[in-house]
Amino acid sequence: MTISKESIKITKLDAAERQLLEAIRLFFEERDPVCVHTLAAAAVGVLDDLARSKGMSRPLRDSARIAPEHRNDWIAAINAAQNFFKHADRDPDASLEFRPGTTAFLMIGSGLALSQACRSLVA
Repeated sequence: MTISKESIKITKLDAAERQLLEAIRLFFEERDPVCVHTLAAAAVGVLDDLARSKGMSRPLRDSARIAPEHRNDWIAAINAAQNFFKHADRDPDASLEFRPGTTAFLMIGSGLALSQACRSLVA
């Protein structure tokens, strides 16, 4: 891959879509599960922020299927691997029992969020 010296103008939605599509490609190529999860989680983060900015629900975090008393535990579970892969300030010597199967669930959620974001642009 050649690195271009020219800049690329990109929206947040474009970035999230590109992250998700690359995560899906890497997933089906059975590439590094940590990298796949990190890209998928980044897409979810951007799409969640966009949804919140438009007053829309976030498919994974705001699901009506999650009882209100369990919502914080649910969100912590969704964010656990992503936060572990992204930060080392609080726990530099920690380790994580990562389950790569959770990444497919994250990609489905980000696909739903992307679909919702695209529909809001058309509406």
